[in-house]
Amino acid sequence: MSELAVVRDLLRRHWPAHWDRTAPERLPDWADTTRHCVWRVPCHGRAHLLTLRRHQDDPWAEARYALRRRVLADCHRQGLPVLLPIPTAAGAPAGWQAGFAGELTPMAKGVVPNQFAPPQVAAMTTAALDLRDCLDQLPTVLRRGLAAITAPAPAGDWAAAVEQAQRLLPAARGRADIWGWTATAVLRGVLAAVPALCTLDQRGPAPAAVVHGAPHDDNVLLSGGGEPQALAVLGFDELHVGDRLHDLAVIADTAARVRVGETARRQALARFLDQAFRRGLLPDGEERFLMPVLLARTVPAAVELMAQLLRDGRGGPELADRLDRLDPMRKVNVHHLLTGAEVRSCC
Repeated sequence: MSELAVVRDLLRRHWPAHWDRTAPERLPDWADTTRHCVWRVPCHGRAHLLTLRRHQDDPWAEARYALRRRVLADCHRQGLPVLLPIPTAAGAPAGWQAGFAGELTPMAKGVVPNQFAPPQVAAMTTAALDLRDCLDQLPTVLRRGLAAITAPAPAGDWAAAVEQAQRLLPAARGRADIWGWTATAVLRGVLAAVPALCTLDQRGPAPAAVVHGAPHDDNVLLSGGGEPQALAVLGFDELHVGDRLHDLAVIADTAARVRVGETARRQALARFLDQAFRRGLLPDGEERFLMPVLLARTVPAAVELMAQLLRDGRGGPELADRLDRLDPMRKVNVHHLLTGAEVRSCC
């Protein structure tokens, strides 16, 4: 069955009152990811969004949808702009068809692709911190429910990834093409991250918390204009119980992607720290662990991507965005700006 046929069948079976039988439209790539696709569903002048995900060998999928619906409802009650799923005709949070799950939500109007101008970054940072605040206030029963059925994917061994980066670097330097230059820059960033990663030995056990997992630009929808507003916070697919500093680290790293130079980057990070401290979201002194926590998860992925790049000698259209998101050298620079730490060799 084609993807369009699955979408039509889901709408016909589960949301007949929210679809006027006009052909659904698949949204462009900036509203899409590799894990799901999004369709615009017309209904007599109003539009909804159908998010389509494939599930295979996941016995907890239905329970996860139900828990996520409860988390979204609680965040909505706290004032966070989230898109609450429209229940199916049977009252379920998601509809199922041929191994796919669909969630239908209202469509946020006025959404524009993020360009990382300072006003956009400021709006994204505030909305993402609002999200972190809401997750910290969720009822204990939701945290226990998520802890019982979900677990974050293993982060990988960053020390082993650093050793692999050392082995790959000579081959990258020896290639006089775009892939060699790209891999050389990324692998050098991995090696530069080692001193920051070593600081994780100084950190105690992280208390368990509900973690969004991806509070970055893809998951904060903004209005246009000189003073953008957050219209919706998305991306609850990675919801799990884990280390809440990961969310805060992603927010800081996203703020550092501001596109107008070093001064703007410093201002964006200062704004992030000021809000996080003032709102009690980041304990004093914990800022020194933000980028190490994030690097521990992203360094293995970055090294594996460079190994694949050097092996295959090509990259897909999504490569630039993945590299920008993983960029270890930016995270090292952010660590320096957040802490004033000098980058020295260790380990």
